[in-house]
Amino acid sequence: MEIPLNRTNFRSQAPERSAREVLREFRRKDNVYALSVVTFDLIAYSAAFFVGASLHSLPGKIGCALVCGIFTGRLFVLGHDACHQNLTSNRSMNQWLARITFLPSMTPYRPWELAHNSIHHVFSNWSKKDYVWAPISKSQFESLSAARQFLERIYRNPFGHGLYYLNEIWWKRLYFPSAKYVRNPKIYFRDSIVVSLFLGLQLFVLTDTAIFAGRTALLQILVMAVLPLLEWNCLMGFTIFLHHTHPDVPWFTDKDKWRSNETQLRATLHVQFAVPFDSVFHHIFKHTAHHLDVGIPHYHLAEAQSAIEELFPEAIIIERFTWKNFLSITHACKLYDYRNNCWLDFDGRVTARPQQLLYSAEAISVLRHSCE
Repeated sequence: MEIPLNRTNFRSQAPERSAREVLREFRRKDNVYALSVVTFDLIAYSAAFFVGASLHSLPGKIGCALVCGIFTGRLFVLGHDACHQNLTSNRSMNQWLARITFLPSMTPYRPWELAHNSIHHVFSNWSKKDYVWAPISKSQFESLSAARQFLERIYRNPFGHGLYYLNEIWWKRLYFPSAKYVRNPKIYFRDSIVVSLFLGLQLFVLTDTAIFAGRTALLQILVMAVLPLLEWNCLMGFTIFLHHTHPDVPWFTDKDKWRSNETQLRATLHVQFAVPFDSVFHHIFKHTAHHLDVGIPHYHLAEAQSAIEELFPEAIIIERFTWKNFLSITHACKLYDYRNNCWLDFDGRVTARPQQLLYSAEAISVLRHSCE
């Protein structure tokens, strides 16, 4: 595929707008491929679940549960695409596919659509709106109770990312969200009821299978229902942490500065792995291209990401994942000094200073007008 890298009109525009123009050609949909992937992942998840439920061997059962957790993540990514209306070319089909593929992860469709599509993608890295891993300031941290400070320390620990997603995102904002987080909670309850019924059906099958085999139902449920969900939450917390958290990534409270810094392009990471981890999870870590154009399906993200990296190599953050690098990121990114634009540790010491693209007052005025 020939990428129009030498078009002068791209260079004459703001990089974010230019990148979006380049990415338009990657929006094409392949319904047959999309349905094939969904079918494969659903069959694989179901097979692992039923085989694990019927096995007598505990190691074998644990192995099947871990496979269920992996395919829970894969199915969620497909649902994420369908919720963005980019998995297939049919809107109604996308909505149904999203609801179905979200079931193993207990993700209610409409609350996710609100939280992810209408808030996170629209206001990425503006902490007054985008709450996903939004860092708090030193003064905010000090105003918290001792118990809540302890919880923040756990969340920003490499082993606490799963707990963060489970408590701060899923429990508070997705699963039967309260009036504190949504205007009319009742309209979101139906999808929460649907995922609850799915879990209830799983528990019934696991209990019935255990009783029939003369085994303890509790162990069956802990391994085949609880363990995959715990694995999923850890995978999800880890993933969304890396999408927008990095020593080079700025966060904002000032709206004009946020608008001027092209956060969809410059504050979204492409994380590369030495193993095919990203491919297993349908290229969800090629995140810059996705944020620039949510209309691109996962099966074109690799091409799209390569295109914008060739066009704007200086603007995109690429992080080659190693455990050393990951621990360095989690160590540096605890709190944020929004006034001085720097990351802090919990004691208030500066750990990193992200770069900002600061436009002139006239440019900010133009951007404000274009956004409104």
